[in-house]
Amino acid sequence: MTSATLPLIPVPSERGKFYLIIEELSQLFRSLVPIQLWYKYIMGDDPSSSYFLGGILIILYSLCKSFDICGRVGSVRKALKVLCTPQTYGVRATSQQCSEAGDICAICQAEFREPLILMCQHVFCEECLCLWFDREKTCPLCRSVTVETLRCWKDGTTSAHFQVY
Repeated sequence: MTSATLPLIPVPSERGKFYLIIEELSQLFRSLVPIQLWYKYIMGDDPSSSYFLGGILIILYSLCKSFDICGRVGSVRKALKVLCTPQTYGVRATSQQCSEAGDICAICQAEFREPLILMCQHVFCEECLCLWFDREKTCPLCRSVTVETLRCWKDGTTSAHFQVY
C-alpha cells in the first residue's frame, strides 16, 4: 500500500484553536464595552449643551464603531471556521518508511512517536509537526509548502490597534 492510498490522518488541534476563539471574543467584548460610556459622555448630562454638535459626534462615533465591530465579528467568524475545520498534514508512516528515514525524527532527534509522512516523503513525529506547523507552513527539511494556510494562533497579547473609542 503506497502512502498516496492511505487515508489522511487529522492532527490534533491542541489548545491553539480555542485560544484563538477566546482571544477574538475578548477583542470583540473589549470593543463593545465602552459604547454606552461614550454615548453618555458625548451627549452629556447638561440639558443646556448643544445637541447638534453631540448628534453629529454620535453619528461619527457610531460609524467608526460599527466598522470596528464588523471587523471584529468577521475575525470571530474566521476563528470559528478555523476551529471547525480539521487540519491534516499527511498519512501514518509505516515501519518501513520510518526505517528508511533513519528511525529518528529530524525535529526532536528522538525515535518516532506516532510518525506521519508528508507529501514530500519526509517522516516526523505527529506532535513535532503540530508544533512546527504552528509557526511555519513548509516541510522542516526540504521547505516545500505542506500546509495551505499558516495557522494564526495568537499568544494572548492585546492587539497593536490603539483603541481610543
